[in-house]
Amino acid sequence: MPLLRHILSLVPGLAAALLFTVALREPLGAPPLFAAWLAVFLVSFIVISGKEARSGAFWFLAVPPVALVFGATAFLFLLENRGVGIGVAVGTSVLTALFGYTHFLFVRQPARYQPYALESLSLAANLAAFFLIGASILGYVSLLSLPQWVVASTVLGVAGLLVAETLWVSKVRGHRLPGLVFAGSLLLAEAAAALLLLPVSFLVAGAALAVTYYAVVGLLRAHALAACNTRVIQRYAGVALLAAVAIVGTARWI
Repeated sequence: MPLLRHILSLVPGLAAALLFTVALREPLGAPPLFAAWLAVFLVSFIVISGKEARSGAFWFLAVPPVALVFGATAFLFLLENRGVGIGVAVGTSVLTALFGYTHFLFVRQPARYQPYALESLSLAANLAAFFLIGASILGYVSLLSLPQWVVASTVLGVAGLLVAETLWVSKVRGHRLPGLVFAGSLLLAEAAAALLLLPVSFLVAGAALAVTYYAVVGLLRAHALAACNTRVIQRYAGVALLAAVAIVGTARWI
């Protein structure tokens, strides 16, 4: 049984690689394969988690890999550059497998688990997932000429899940959590709606949205952990400013 759980921890990453291989060749085959991947992931997550799966809060750990694979699947539909698509597929598969293995160590072999490993992986996976999902939403809305409220409401929901998971895995609990989640999600939804007004591609808009996510969630997390000081604010503001300059400097305006 321990060996089975060990193997199961890597199965979602391998299944994601198969999903993306099909998506790159036959995009229309991706939606049913994603549903199959989700079923495989849920079985793996429940078996590895054991009795922990009975806790509703513990299911927050399922959010990063599901959001990441879903975002990558949607993102690949919009890409024309096969090289970038392969990079996204490989990176997502590796990160999904790494997350599954780390989850296995956290639950089943705590002596081998590196402290804060799940927290660090959640931060990275959620940031990547928000870029992929945000860019996809903005791309599909522009392609299908959907109303602005569709972007705002969808980003609000996605951001709510990712922000809540980030704060939960950072051990933020209590009555403050809903307020922080709502505030962060609302800011990100407004940013997404504003980006629709700019004449940029969905890739540029997605990158700008990801930078906004990094700054907003980072500062919310620091505030919730009572670690928000001048140095932290300057660090997040500096990184966000440099990233924004790089995005604007290399963007193709349409």
